[in-house]
Formats: sequence, C-alpha cells, structure tokens
Amino acid sequence: MTETFPFPGGPDASPLITADSVTALEQAEERLRDIGMVTDSGFGHLDLDELLTMLLDRVLGLLLCDTAAALLYDDASNQLVARAARGVEEEVRQGVRVPVGAGFAGRIAAERRPVVLDKVDPSTVTNPILWEKGIRTMLGVPMLAGGNLVGVLHVGSYSRRTFSEDDVLLLELAADRIGFAVQAGIAESERRAAGVLQRSLLPSAFPRIAQFEFASRYAPAEMGGIGGDWYDAFVLPNGDVWVMTGDVAGHGLWAAVVMGRLRSALRAYALLGMAPEDVLQSANRK
Repeated sequence: MTETFPFPGGPDASPLITADSVTALEQAEERLRDIGMVTDSGFGHLDLDELLTMLLDRVLGLLLCDTAAALLYDDASNQLVARAARGVEEEVRQGVRVPVGAGFAGRIAAERRPVVLDKVDPSTVTNPILWEKGIRTMLGVPMLAGGNLVGVLHVGSYSRRTFSEDDVLLLELAADRIGFAVQAGIAESERRAAGVLQRSLLPSAFPRIAQFEFASRYAPAEMGGIGGDWYDAFVLPNGDVWVMTGDVAGHGLWAAVVMGRLRSALRAYALLGMAPEDVLQSANRK
C-alpha cells in the first residue's frame, strides 16, 4: 500500500507526494551530502595526485562502481592525460593520452556532455586497458570550472548495469566539485613552483670586488605575488662588471620560466664578450 501526503492547501491540492517519493528524496539528499563530502573535508595538505586519488575513492563509493579515472586536459597538446585512477591504475602508470574528440573520453571532452557506454571495445574506446580489464559499462562526464574544460571523469562497472539519470546527475555534480578542486590544486602547485623558480632567479651572493659594494632588497609589487622579476651582478674574466635587472610583464609560473631563460641568455651573451647593446639585441632575437 502506498501512503500519500497532499501538499498544504486543502483536499483538492496537487500534486501528491507519495511515501516512496519521500524516501527517494531522502536518499537523493543523502547522496548529495556525500558529494559535498567529496571536496569539503579539508584536503588542503594533500598534493594534487593524492587529492585526486582520495576523491576517486569517494566517487566509487558514491556510485558503487568498480573503476574510476580522472583525465586532465592539456591545452598545449589538446589531449587528455590520465592523472589518477582506481581499478585502472595502469592508465596513469602508462601515461595514457587521449586526443580531444577521439574515443570515449575524447568525445566527452569535445562535446562537453555526459556519455554512457554499454559496449566497451575498440569501436568505442581508444584505450585497450579498459576492455582488457573486462569493464562492461561506463559513464563519463566533463570536468569544468568557470566554463573551462579541466578534464574528464569516468566510472566503470565489470557487470552490466544501467546508469540512471540520477547517476549521471550525481557524477556531474561530483565532477563539478572535483573540477574546481583540481583547478585550485594546479594553481597552488604552480604558485609553489613559481616561488621556487623566483628564488632561483635571484643571486645568493654578490661578487666581492674592491671597487664596488653591492646591496639589494627584493619586494614584489603585489602582496605575495610571483612573476619572475630578477637582478644579477657578475664579473667577467677581463674584469668588466655587469649589473642587470629584469622586470616581467605578467605573473605566475610561465612568466618566471620565461625570465629565467632570459636571465641565463643575457649572462651567456655577456660572457662571450659582447657589448651591452649587442647583448640586448641578441636576447631580443632569442
């Protein structure tokens, strides 16, 4: 027997809420709370790979699947790169790359919509690991952050199963949260790397010569900002003293990488005995 609960508003009010629908709603809310736990549990101390592995474990428990994988989008190559996996760890160990638009994951990235596979073989996926593991059914969704493609999240089952609309929605919600977590993790990794590189651009000690006394103070224009600004001072074998400084237009890891290359090039040209104007012209061509 199904018990019904009318909406407030009198005996003629509609629609009706059934006991079954109340139970389904409670289950949905519980699963949504589980999704909230995917990224709300304070994993700030973990690096990106550890974070992804823990998030995939939670996704497996959420959808009761056998495999899960996160492939991150590499803008330079327009490919998806396997970064974390559970049940198909070979994807990561072998450095699987999938061109956007190719196969299962590539199609999800290109179309930016969920895809369900009820046949996993060379005609539907490009990665042989997936069908060699015996996966029968797969569900994948794009990971987006701020409208930008972050990667693809997919799960798989060794048995035949039908992924419901609720399953798709739950994986999409999880992918959204993971996408933002990944973007934040990448930004933090780049910030740390840029910090290390920034420090490497600054001389640890100045040359000691009788005619000069060097002193310096480095203060970024932005609070905690990292860009790649640098200075240098050195003495050539012929006794010439060079003092250089570089001010980059931009911030972050890439700016620091470019300025690191420029600093090395300028010093190398100077060591060749070029005049200052020729050093700058050569660096400009580089």
